[in-house]
Amino acid sequence: MSDTFQRYARVHRLGWSTVGLLLCAALIAVSRGQELVLPSASAAGWTPMAVVTLTSLPAAILAIGSRHSPMSTLEGTATSVLARAEAAHAAGAVTLACGSVAVGALSVGSPPDAAAGARDVILFSGLALISDRLFRRSLPWVVPLAGFVLLQWWGVDDELHRRWWAWPLHRFDDTASWFAALAILGLGLTVAAMSPWRLALLRRRSLRGSSSCQALDGNINKRC
Repeated sequence: MSDTFQRYARVHRLGWSTVGLLLCAALIAVSRGQELVLPSASAAGWTPMAVVTLTSLPAAILAIGSRHSPMSTLEGTATSVLARAEAAHAAGAVTLACGSVAVGALSVGSPPDAAAGARDVILFSGLALISDRLFRRSLPWVVPLAGFVLLQWWGVDDELHRRWWAWPLHRFDDTASWFAALAILGLGLTVAAMSPWRLALLRRRSLRGSSSCQALDGNINKRC
C-alpha cells in the first residue's frame, strides 16, 4: 500500500502541491490581515479584497491541479477503483488547502478570515473541478480565474456594496455564501465523476433498459 501511494504521489507531484499550499499559508501570515485594492468597473474604480480571499484562488487551483499527471488521459478512462482513489484525492487535497489557508489566517489571530478563506477555497475548488472536466486536467485554473476576474471587476457596485453573487467578498458568517460554496463544490464533484467510462456505462444501461422495454412490449402485443 505504501509503495502504491508513493508512486501515486510521485506521478501527481503531491510534494510540490504541498509546498505551494504552505507558501499560500505563509503569504497570508506575512500580510497580517491586510486588504488589497484591486481595479474594478465600479465608479470608485477599485474593489477591496482581503489577502486571504486572493490566496484562496491559487490554493484551490493547486489542490485540484494535483489530480493532473502525465497519465491523465489514461486515468480518465479508468474503472471505479481509481475513480474512488481520485475522489479521495480531491477530498483530501481540498481539505488540506482549506487547512493551509485557515492556519495562515489563524497565525495572525483572525478566526473570521480563517473561516472565510476555507469557504472561498471550497468555492474555487468546485470551479476548478468544473474546469478540469470542461477542458482537461492540466487546465483547472481557467474557470476559477474567470470567476475571479468577474468578482474583481463587477463584484461591488458604485457605492462599494458587495453584490449578492460575489460570495467570496461576503463576511465569513454569511449563510448564503456558504450554501453557494458547498453547492458549487457538489456540482464540481458531480461533473468530475462523469468520466468517459462512467458515461459509457450509463449509456449501456440505458440501452439495455430500452431493449428490455421493447421486448416486453412485443410479448404483450403477441398475447393480445
